[in-house]
Formats: sequence, structure tokens, C-alpha cells
Amino acid sequence: MSTLFYNTYSQEFFNDVSHELIFQFIKELNVRNFEFNTRKGVLNRNEWKNIFENYPIIYKGMKWDAFKQKAVEVPFQPKINNVGWDDFLEVSNKFFNKFKDKKIAVQLSGGLDSSIIIGLLSFFKIPFWTVGISSNRYEFRTEKVIQKLLGKLSNDSILLDFESYLPFGDLKNIPAHDYPDIHAINFATQNGMAQVCQDLGIEIFLTGDGGDILLGEAIPSSNDQFRCYPQVFCPEWIQENVYSPKGIELISFYSNNLIIDVLYNLRRGQKADNSKLWARNFCSRILPNELTDFDYKADFWGLYQSGFFNAIEEINFLIHQAYDVFKIEQFAPKEWNPLIGKNLNRMDKDLYQIIESRIALAIWINSLKL
Repeated sequence: MSTLFYNTYSQEFFNDVSHELIFQFIKELNVRNFEFNTRKGVLNRNEWKNIFENYPIIYKGMKWDAFKQKAVEVPFQPKINNVGWDDFLEVSNKFFNKFKDKKIAVQLSGGLDSSIIIGLLSFFKIPFWTVGISSNRYEFRTEKVIQKLLGKLSNDSILLDFESYLPFGDLKNIPAHDYPDIHAINFATQNGMAQVCQDLGIEIFLTGDGGDILLGEAIPSSNDQFRCYPQVFCPEWIQENVYSPKGIELISFYSNNLIIDVLYNLRRGQKADNSKLWARNFCSRILPNELTDFDYKADFWGLYQSGFFNAIEEINFLIHQAYDVFKIEQFAPKEWNPLIGKNLNRMDKDLYQIIESRIALAIWINSLKL
């Protein structure tokens, strides 16, 4: 486990959380701070507040700043170089060579970022499998076409039906974990793919997480102004609680420093490119025309909403259970019932972030079975 905790009483670092300490964590739990962190998002962890008053969490890729008395994110800073297609191929090949004796799978989402990984593996003639979640909903029609096309390039392709692995699914079976994390609401989706990988004997599961940042966001000309945190591209909680127990290493292709370095230099000085037109054109020789010649945008809101309403009874049980045992104010019926009594059919990001924060906290407390 790479997550550390700092004890402000003893001024010591530790990662072995005892049963007794968990009770102390719950006693010092600050629900509002956790909601604040959710709204800020993982890319802004430097601004996060402590959720356990006297036990700050030092997540992977962070370091403890003794002067500020807080955990701070450590950015990766690339060097400025002149690079081209051959350099991209070279660093990609080096990345894949690290796993040449292992069985590799790629998360087949149907999006551009993971498709580039698949295109590269096929170009280098490296054996691989593809595993993903597929949906028959109209808003995912383009992804489904790409999934079918690219799945044929792998040794075998297994796609699970998203309707059976929706967000907020299987909440009662989430394993005990030392600290709450918003990614717990996606346990069912991730666990479904992890189980497929385990059944296939997959050792390395590659994802396209982080591609949105490197391929879609504005890239400053000065590397001093470029702030990249590859340590957040693959959620640590997901690795620790879903993939590691099944003997699988979850790795983002875009979290590799050499790849970040090359992509930074290739896009240096470019404006935001939400459609990733540059990447589509640059990688056109390894991608199908359906990805290079057409733009699209998937919408996960319907799946998210369906998952929430499908699980509302189980969610209410976990919330009320957490309140009955620990009397945490924000879980009380007078606080919770008005919150979910609002119009949840509309997409209200702030409202749902508060709701999902409390759900993640209730999942954590109930998983401990104290």
C-alpha cells in the first residue's frame, strides 16, 4: 500500500491502520471536508482538506511538507525537445517492453485514448487481449462500433454489458478499506473487468486514463508552467481494492514519464483541443478511419442516473446504518432525506457530488463491519 497517514500527535508516518485507529478516524471524520475534496477533484489534491483532523492522508505521488504541515502533490516536469512520430514509437515500444514476459490486456472503451494503445500494440505485433464494458444505449453507438473494430485486433475480446455493472452497484460487497474514496461508487464496473482479467490470466491491464489531459487540454510553451500529475491517472483506491487482490496491475499508458515527455513536446504551445483533432491526425496511421475522420461525444449521465436509482434502496440502508451506529450528523434522516428528495432527474453536478460523497463515506464505514 503506497498511501500513508501522518499522526500529528506523534509526528510519525504509518500505513498500517489498526482496528482501534479506525474508530479514531470515524470520530475525527469531517464530512464537509470530504465533500469539498470531491468538488475540487483529484487533479486539485493540493487544495484538499483533511478528512481526519489529526491524521492527514498522503496519497501516492504526494509528499509531506513539514513547513506547511500538509501533503502536497509532486508534479512531473518534462524536458523541452524536438520530437516526432519516430520518437513517439520509440518511447511507446520501451513502455511495452517492460511487460514483454507478462500477459497484457487493454481496457477497450471505444474512446480515442485507449484506441491509440491498441493501435500501437497491433503495430508492434505484441500479443494482447481487450476487456471492456459495452452499452447498447444510443449515446454509446459510436463507441460500440469502435469496440467491435478494435476488438478484432486482440487475441480475444470480452465486453461486459454495462447494464449489469452500473455505477453504485454491489455496494454491500465492497471490501473493507482504510480510507474513504469517491471511486468506491464505481466498484461494480471495475470489479467486473478485473474478474474477466483474472479469468484470462491477465497480469497487466492498461488504460487510457490521463489521455484527456495530455491530448485535449491546452499545453503551455514553457515547461515551467506545465503541471502534470501522472500519479492520479489510475485511481490508487481502485488498484488497491479491486485489481491488486486479483493479482493484476492497473497501469495508465499516459502516466509513463517518457510518453508524457514526448506528448508534451509534440503538443507544446497548442490550445485546448477537446475533440483531440491533433491526436486523431497524428495517430491516423494506426487508427481506423471511424476514429480519425469523425468526432463524437459519449454521455455517461444516463448510466450514472440509472445506477443511482437502481441502488437507492441499498444506498438508503447504508446511510441509515452508518447513522444508527455512529450518529454522524450528515447521515441523519433530517439531513439525508431532504437531500435525496430534491429533483434528482436533472443533472445537478453540485447536488450529486454531495450525495455521492456521503454514499462513499457510508460505503467505507459499512465495509469495516465494526
